[in-house]
Amino acid sequence: KTNPRKKDKDLPLDHEPSPFREFLGDIKEIKHHMLRYYDNTFVMFAEVEPVNYFLLSQDEQESIDVTFETWLAQTDYNVQFYLQNRYIDLSEPIKKMQESMKNADNLHPNTISYGESMIEDLLAWQHNSPIYETKRYLLFTHKVNTADITADNEEELEEKIVDKAFGELHRR
Repeated sequence: KTNPRKKDKDLPLDHEPSPFREFLGDIKEIKHHMLRYYDNTFVMFAEVEPVNYFLLSQDEQESIDVTFETWLAQTDYNVQFYLQNRYIDLSEPIKKMQESMKNADNLHPNTISYGESMIEDLLAWQHNSPIYETKRYLLFTHKVNTADITADNEEELEEKIVDKAFGELHRR
């Protein structure tokens, strides 16, 4: 495969390039849980689950601090921290609640009233104060030196490149 950015130069001037092509133009593929760039640089994401540090005891906080400091001291490869805020859309769960209420047969009138008011509150809440959640990731990067790999054909070379990158990034 060739770099898609090079193809854009051959397109007519009135052609509007895809924003995704511009944003991800250097990426060759996304496969085996990795981003692969054209220069055989691979990136693997690891999602980090947050903990409420300040609700932990002093011993638990120190344990986290020591573990993190030890990991940082031993890290001799490229690691990036990546935070992403995502909008939480409640429209699907609200729609399911409405359908459940509509399809339920023998509900008490108080239950129906409560459900309707809860749906109204959820709709108003989502409209007045949108909700976002923060996803936290560690990004591990590794560039495979293809000169170190021997293969009988192009297919075997590709497989060995991916295997080497996956093995190294998974270990990290």
